[in-house]
Amino acid sequence: MTGEIAQLAGESSDRRGRDRLVSWIARHRADRADAEDLLHEAYIRYQQSKRLYPVGNPTGFVLQVAARLAIDAHRKRRYLVSPPFEVVCAAHADSAPPVEDVLASRERLRRVWEGLETLSERTREVFVMHRLEGRKYHEIAAALGISCSAVEKHMAKADLFLMRWVEGW
Repeated sequence: MTGEIAQLAGESSDRRGRDRLVSWIARHRADRADAEDLLHEAYIRYQQSKRLYPVGNPTGFVLQVAARLAIDAHRKRRYLVSPPFEVVCAAHADSAPPVEDVLASRERLRRVWEGLETLSERTREVFVMHRLEGRKYHEIAAALGISCSAVEKHMAKADLFLMRWVEGW
């Protein structure tokens, strides 16, 4: 690539011709680092174009393409300004609860399970079937072979006990 660029710039040395084009682009349209990239992209477009039709002024073509690419890049930077870091972070905030809340919830759950362990087996069974499995009173009564009134009493006993058990938390 550098040999043809030198020829484009009318130089005998590959390096000098390339440097001359990069300097022109950097002076007129972009900084030196961007100028290197723009020259490379312009040269690729020159190669593609010369396959389709003859290019009368290759140097002018490359410089014109590089200038247009620089203008396009400038427009993109101007209109596509990156949002501040805080805005990006807020947009991708973690939806999980804070670790402290998770730990506190786990501790409360552990305390409730300890309380459930102190209940009678039947009361605990009724409570679990209703609160955790979502069964209705008549379903629990049928499954355990007890009356709906007994289910209500077991639930009232469990609720009252657990409210007192977790009191002060």
